[in-house]
Amino acid sequence: MIELALRLSGEHVDLAIAELLSVVNAEGGCAIKTRIDEIVLLRCDDMRSAKEVLRRCAFVKEAGLLLGIMRASRESICSLQKRYMGRIEVVRIRGFGKRLGRSAGGCTRNEEGRLRVYIVGSLAIATQPIYERSLEREFGPRAPHRRPMYRPGAMKPHLARLYVNLSGVRGPASTLLDPFCGVGGFLLEACMLGVYSIGMDIDEKAVLGAKANAEFFNCGWLVDVIQGDASTLPLRSGCIDAISTDPPYGRQAKVGAESLVDLISKFVADSLRVIGKEGKVVFAIPIELEKDVESKLVDLGVAVLSKHLDWVHGSLVRALYVVERVDKT
Repeated sequence: MIELALRLSGEHVDLAIAELLSVVNAEGGCAIKTRIDEIVLLRCDDMRSAKEVLRRCAFVKEAGLLLGIMRASRESICSLQKRYMGRIEVVRIRGFGKRLGRSAGGCTRNEEGRLRVYIVGSLAIATQPIYERSLEREFGPRAPHRRPMYRPGAMKPHLARLYVNLSGVRGPASTLLDPFCGVGGFLLEACMLGVYSIGMDIDEKAVLGAKANAEFFNCGWLVDVIQGDASTLPLRSGCIDAISTDPPYGRQAKVGAESLVDLISKFVADSLRVIGKEGKVVFAIPIELEKDVESKLVDLGVAVLSKHLDWVHGSLVRALYVVERVDKT
């Protein structure tokens, strides 16, 4: 049994927590012990289980083996340095510990060190760093503008990974569907996790682009792409384990439906037919449509498991939903 302290992305803490919970539940072998602001304490059966959780999550910034939790003071940090005979990097979460940082200057160095101490409120959480995520190294090669087929407005890879993780899929035995796949960003992230996925789009050019991107990233063996209408999915009932998608906005949203609300309603209704009893559906809509869409979800007998806001830019805020059927019989 090992315990780790994970530092989440400070930009989207609620989304990071939701992603971590979903991954932990899907993978097994680990459990969340507690959360202290941006820091989550994770208990795992072994290092293999811990590494798999870290590999999957896009919004875990860094992690370390938990050495202890103590009162944040100059004396406690200095005692750590004496005990472990190494440099200490002090990380202040949301500005906590500014005074401590000045008073502890005699026994710490504010540089990358052997130990890392997070100051959160009155607590000091001591860790031995084992992991640090680099968005550029891990997701940069799959950035939209670096793919063979590019479509403006495509979601960044680390956000696409988040959507896939929220669906709870795991391994090649699971099947993920993206019925608005565009040129396949979600399909690529599912592939990176070893998950088989089916992409679908009503636009023939998008379908060809998604296939080209999958082949370029050596994902052809885990990805199938078909042309079809998301409001009438050409799939048999119960054949999909989870759905994760980002429906189109603007003029594209009126393809195959009277409006975006109508399209979402029809898409969710048919999604309930094709997913298994425990399957989840993950999708986003512009925030201004949330009341209309939520009314439709109630009519369809859908339970909203979680809802999150994602600020894309000044004029676009997305409401991100994770839903499942109410009646699982």
